Amino acid sequence: MIHLVRAAWWVLGPLVALLTFIHPRTRVRWAERWSLRLPAVEPGSIVVHGASLGEGRAAEALCEALRARGHVLLRTATSDTAFGAARGHHALAAWPMDHPWVVRRWLGRVRPRLVILVESELWPTFLHEASGAVDVVRVSPRTGPGTERLMRWFPWIQLPEIDAPGVKQAAPTRAFDQVLPRPCLVAGSTRGEDAELLAAWDDFLVLAPRHLDAFDVAVLEGQRWHRRSAGPMPSGTRVLLLDTHGELASTYAQADVAFVGGSFDPAIGGHSPDEALAAGAPVVHGPELSVGTVATTPSDLRQALDAALALGRSEPVAVDLSATVQALAEYGVDHGPESVHRPWLRPLGAVLSWLSRRGGPRAGLPVVSVGNLASGGTGKTPVVREISRILVELGATPAVVSRGYGRGGGDDIRTSEDLGDELEMLSGEVLVVSSPDRVAGVARAKELGATVVVLDDGFHTRIHRDLDVLTLDHVHRDAGGLIPAGERRPGEYADADLVWGTRGQGGQVTTRLAPRDWSVAGPVFAFAGIHHAGRFLELLVRNGVDVRGWQAFPDHHRYTAEDVAQLVAQGLPLVTTEKDAVRFPGEATVLPVELEFIAGRELLVERLKAVL
Repeated sequence: MIHLVRAAWWVLGPLVALLTFIHPRTRVRWAERWSLRLPAVEPGSIVVHGASLGEGRAAEALCEALRARGHVLLRTATSDTAFGAARGHHALAAWPMDHPWVVRRWLGRVRPRLVILVESELWPTFLHEASGAVDVVRVSPRTGPGTERLMRWFPWIQLPEIDAPGVKQAAPTRAFDQVLPRPCLVAGSTRGEDAELLAAWDDFLVLAPRHLDAFDVAVLEGQRWHRRSAGPMPSGTRVLLLDTHGELASTYAQADVAFVGGSFDPAIGGHSPDEALAAGAPVVHGPELSVGTVATTPSDLRQALDAALALGRSEPVAVDLSATVQALAEYGVDHGPESVHRPWLRPLGAVLSWLSRRGGPRAGLPVVSVGNLASGGTGKTPVVREISRILVELGATPAVVSRGYGRGGGDDIRTSEDLGDELEMLSGEVLVVSSPDRVAGVARAKELGATVVVLDDGFHTRIHRDLDVLTLDHVHRDAGGLIPAGERRPGEYADADLVWGTRGQGGQVTTRLAPRDWSVAGPVFAFAGIHHAGRFLELLVRNGVDVRGWQAFPDHHRYTAEDVAQLVAQGLPLVTTEKDAVRFPGEATVLPVELEFIAGRELLVERLKAVL
């Protein structure tokens, strides 16, 4: 059956892509859904998927409970309402469409250590592609008619399951800011039962439709009703239409009776009653559930509501997820190798590699090159800074020469203004020269009194180098294949004099990034416009920063007033990198980093002495 599904996706995929682009609801985050824009997280994250608003409450609770594990939490969702109400995560993204190419690309780039599926949503192509590559676990599984049918079609879907009773109630709930009239019936996730509820209940009623866009307000004709989104409720209101997101759980705290929608329809199977039960409200539902007072048909609703009202409220239930977190700790795999980004372009990459040549004219003074085979994101700038510092310790006068990535246009040589973000970071510590023509830049450095040049990104230049250092991020070692199939440039690590592993392993010199004088209190919103921006997010999370929102921009992004306004609107203190601070015109706390040597510093010093 899975082969038929995959074949159908290949045939119908273009049409589905077009239809989802046209439809206003599925057009939201369309590029993410089709893996054309990928989550800005590093491999090794934990994915927590809650498809809709209800599952989102459980996903939020799990994210809050899992924060102490020190992994980046990537929250995924399917519906637009779930996106709007998502909380507790570090990063947020759309769940990929179940097309084989989309799923394979998503898994190959995200490379999660664990995928947690909340409640009932299952995607066969995703599960087939993930099998053996990543652990997938269902938490608080709920098996409705749709899930049962899927399991009959795909009997090979056998996932570990962890029961987490009341998981939705563990999510933080904001208090409802109005006292509701009593007695009060809160009808949650209604699916067409609204007219029957109005007829069966004579007192105050809170209606929370499952799908607001499908709710027919004509059913409220003749009622004194009010939309929650319109502000404070006037006196004398009989029906409150809860047309906001994230407030249903807080209304249950004032409910004398709760009704669970979808429970008269076998095709739906009833929505979760957990939030109402944990709040202490007596629950009424149709025959598709069996946790409270049952109304066998809509005509029995009045009798069932009266019976539940007579029972009265019970004490709210406190939910502890420590056992769930402990059970989840048994799962998780190390991420595999990075997939080739564009495999159909591999032959062209081989041609470009053959055309590459190394070497060139001597500069007239020692040249230390710091380069990489990836086209960015290996932590090269901190390495340039560290080498410059060691050269100063050895009595030399270094100058950093770079083409000036991100600088304004022009071929002129610059040493002070509009150098490019990376050189701006270094300009207060060492002589810097920004020049698209690196040969001319080295000559200018010599004129300014430099006794040694540190050539930023010099491995593929035509200048002779006395010491070639290649930086290596072992997580992205092959950078998705040779350009244009991936982001790796021609060359081999064996061609370098020194390989410098910037992520704790992988080279003769090994370092890792560490915070330098960080002072961050309370929740923050983080952003970065660097290559592999997720590396900054990962560093924040591993060092205990309470990240409550995250946005990645393209490398060397020039921030606009609109970008600043969008970030400020998040309502949290902003934190970013040194490199981004150069280009960011707003206020943000800069979190600098430094290199922490693990091995090879003595070898590095010896090689630099030999160059001098």
